Order: sequence, then structure tokens, then C-alpha cells
Amino acid sequence: MWTGPEISCPVRAEAFPADADLKGLTPENATSFPEAGDVAVVWAPDNSFKGQTFAFFDIGLFYGPGARLFMPMGWIMASVCARVAAEDFEPFRDACMAIRRTGACRLTFSQVA
Repeated sequence: MWTGPEISCPVRAEAFPADADLKGLTPENATSFPEAGDVAVVWAPDNSFKGQTFAFFDIGLFYGPGARLFMPMGWIMASVCARVAAEDFEPFRDACMAIRRTGACRLTFSQVA
């Protein structure tokens, strides 16, 4: 609703390995205006926003033009960490739009060589 054409995938910090160093992460390749096909992450330590009592990563899947990271608490920046390959964009967009229509689901992320 706030970001436009995006599927938001929040992942609580507890889901990461205990030895993962999540403190002190700084934005890299950051933007407030992700492009279609961008995969971007936001690290939100606990108490980053009013009422937020747990740390989490938000993985944003951007599937169309016009995205912006203006939230109720103001502008934020996300680190663009991946981009959907051009040949995979259409099925990616269609899948994101299906999620938008049908609601929450379980996603699995994996690296493809």
C-alpha cells in the first residue's frame, strides 16, 4: 500500500543463524526508489519505529514502475542486493501480482548459479 508495486517479505532476526552479525549493517547500493525487478532489503533493529519491538529484515520484491519507500514514519532507504534477470521478469511480475491478489504465502529464496 505504501510502496506501490512491491511484495514485502519481513523476516524476523531470530530466523537467522545465532552467529550471524546483524548489528551495524549499513546501507549499500541504497535507494528510496527501487526499480522494477529490484530485490532490496531493509534492516530494522528493534525499536527502529514506534511500536516495533523486534528486529527484522524486510526483503522487498519490486515488480513494477513507480515504487517508493515512503512509509508512515517517513522516507527510508533499502539496499538493492539483487535484480531479476530480464528473461525471468515477466513470470516474476505475474507471481508477485498473484500474491497481491490472493494474500500471504510462504516464499523460499535460493541462489541460482
